[in-house]
Amino acid sequence: MTEDIRGGLERAAPAPGARDARQPALRVGAPRELGWAATFLASPYARFVTGHTLVVDGANWQRRSVVNPEVVPVREQLGRGDFGP
Repeated sequence: MTEDIRGGLERAAPAPGARDARQPALRVGAPRELGWAATFLASPYARFVTGHTLVVDGANWQRRSVVNPEVVPVREQLGRGDFGP
């Protein structure tokens, strides 16, 4: 990590409250969610799971750059409202 890289990342980083809207899952994950995945894999419910990589990152693999633009849900892109009762 050089000063050039650190400075560029600090300038490009969104404000702490705005980062949720930039994650594909529309929120930042909690550490306990990793524990839930590990608990599942260690449980009898996963005894038939073999040869799989379980990615627990809230779809963060979809990122294309260090700082993503805000996520616009598909329903909003189509001009439809939230799912209602």
